[in-house]
Amino acid sequence: MEKRIATLPPGQFIKLADWFDGYRASLGLAPAREEEEELTPEMRQELERRLRLANERPGRLEPWEGTVARVRTKLHELRRQKAA
Repeated sequence: MEKRIATLPPGQFIKLADWFDGYRASLGLAPAREEEEELTPEMRQELERRLRLANERPGRLEPWEGTVARVRTKLHELRRQKAA
């Protein structure tokens, strides 16, 4: 069953996850999630586009760890180039 769930399109996966969270809460197994702001169709489309790109090209993803250091290094490099 996990393999079939993993192949769901992002929109269907989100619907399943929301339903399951509500079902667990109705059984008293987990607290209900706080109401979240509804995504606009444009927001959902952008999230699905990003997820599709991430799945198509996982090698282009960068881990969050070290991101601040990488950005600082790049900014210092640009500042040095501008000063030169």
